[in-house]
Amino acid sequence: MLLVIVGEYETTYHDDMQFLIPIFAMFWLQACGSEDLIVTETHPIPTLGEAPEANALPGSYIVALKPAAYQQNKSLYFTSFASEFKHYSQQFADLLGSYGIKHTQHIGAVDLKGLAALDYKPKVSQPDSMQLQLSHKYGSTPETGVMMRIDFESDEQAQKLIEKWKLTDQIWYAEPNEISQLSGIFGDYAAQYNSVVTGDRRQIQDSIRLREAFTAIDQITPNPGRPIIAILDSGVDREHPAFKAESSAESRIWENTPANIGQAGCQDDQYGCNTTTSFKDSLGDGKVFPTGLSSFNTTCPTTSSGASQAEESNCEHGTHVAGIAVGDVNAGAIGICPVCIVLPIRIVGKIPGTDKIGILDSSILAGLKYISRFKTSTGAAGIKVVNASFGKFSRSKSVAVFIDLIHDELGAIIIAAAGNEDTNRMSYPASLTKVIAVSAIDETTYRKTAFSNFGSWVDVAAPGEGVQSSVPGNSTEAKPGTSMAAPFVAGLAGLMVSQDPNMTPVEIRKWILDAADPKIYEGDGFNRRYNPKIVGNPNRIPLLGRGVINTEASVKEEPSATQVTTYEDFDRVEDFCGTIHYQSGQGHAIWIILLMPILFVVFNIRLSR
Repeated sequence: MLLVIVGEYETTYHDDMQFLIPIFAMFWLQACGSEDLIVTETHPIPTLGEAPEANALPGSYIVALKPAAYQQNKSLYFTSFASEFKHYSQQFADLLGSYGIKHTQHIGAVDLKGLAALDYKPKVSQPDSMQLQLSHKYGSTPETGVMMRIDFESDEQAQKLIEKWKLTDQIWYAEPNEISQLSGIFGDYAAQYNSVVTGDRRQIQDSIRLREAFTAIDQITPNPGRPIIAILDSGVDREHPAFKAESSAESRIWENTPANIGQAGCQDDQYGCNTTTSFKDSLGDGKVFPTGLSSFNTTCPTTSSGASQAEESNCEHGTHVAGIAVGDVNAGAIGICPVCIVLPIRIVGKIPGTDKIGILDSSILAGLKYISRFKTSTGAAGIKVVNASFGKFSRSKSVAVFIDLIHDELGAIIIAAAGNEDTNRMSYPASLTKVIAVSAIDETTYRKTAFSNFGSWVDVAAPGEGVQSSVPGNSTEAKPGTSMAAPFVAGLAGLMVSQDPNMTPVEIRKWILDAADPKIYEGDGFNRRYNPKIVGNPNRIPLLGRGVINTEASVKEEPSATQVTTYEDFDRVEDFCGTIHYQSGQGHAIWIILLMPILFVVFNIRLSR
């Protein structure tokens, strides 16, 4: 039955009105597809491509093996990766020798008890709430999961063995190996940036108050440290002038000491680790030059030379990201943290059995394990900041577990790109609890970029429209993407750690978000649609994060939050056709009101017949 109200008349119709239902549906869907849409055209992003529905490497799985109960208390900590591998390869020799397995790679042991259990990010203005939730995870007896990449002869053989292992209680779980795509010193720096940087780079630095931050740090911390930022990406051209220095002590790319090479479980890791190469007994090798190249200081293949757009952007991506985080402005980079050092971890490579380039979950896991075992020449845990400019729409339990490990036990903050699909679907790893998710804005207008993802899971915004930075072969290029926005925040986290190396990831997160400038929701009003109100709450719900990062406020004394929004409120912001509408209900009502006279005439004509 359909009820139609026109003017003062109210009439109820039955079968004669059924023909109107598809007409209503058609215009309702049209409104959903165009009325008040945030973006109405496609914007290709020349970065590491789109984040499609997750796909996986055929026959390859991440398996969490289950040690015997009596082994639980003594199976987490080893003096070296080699001793850990030896221990577990012996313990699980029968399982790993099963017929139908063609390749295995030991990744590492982790405590699965309660890890990655939080579905929502805790209130950042109350960091104690995170610490309280974390304190409930650790009991006297761990639940050790030994993460392995296992490649089977076929998916049929995989399902058969995995089911057998589950029935015999030899594994915790197994999940497909999915594929992601690539999403006194400071005073001198302030003067240098003021004299060298012009144009768009100047606009970007002004938008986040970078030179003011350098001046503030100089007054607070005369002798800053040199934090290491791990960049999980497509490799870095360490010979680029943006990173290279006259002396190794001034280099902005990490270099291992001879005695320390291989100690973190990666072969020949003089300049970092390439985890796209899968070995049975190691996490990877030291070939961290850009994806598609066989050496440093080499220009990437370009579309003009016959390469695909993906080949060109994959090759350039990691060097570009690193330049934003730490690069020398004199070489055309952005250089948010000029005292920081990059540890390249190459996770982007060719997918086995295909001609495609992407990121396997196993490569991400090996990279995170490498970070967890990484030590400086002094033997100290060296990583406090991790940048992850990639993503996909499906959640890997194993990746979530290792990110929790990095955050909780290593004390490192992870920053990730929100993604470039202009949707509020949750992207991973950005939307994980312990990760800072970064959206992209235009540094001139402060509007959301046409491509940036958004949603209640996004934490903060940063410039991401045409960011100039380094690319392999002693060159620079402007690139858009949330991949470019994330290293702004990673660089800022590095600045904060250079002041205080004892800052916890909870504190870093709180300071960055509380200092963020909500002016992105003001201005010409364009971004108001990304800051909607909900019934019963006077506060608006920020879908681009708290605001654009403010580097000056973040490095000064602890900032006060401008607005506190609970995650119960976020639950009430729902997806609609893949986008959030600004007063979208009003848009639908307008369509119906305008259509009523036409429908009334059509109906009268039908009755007259």
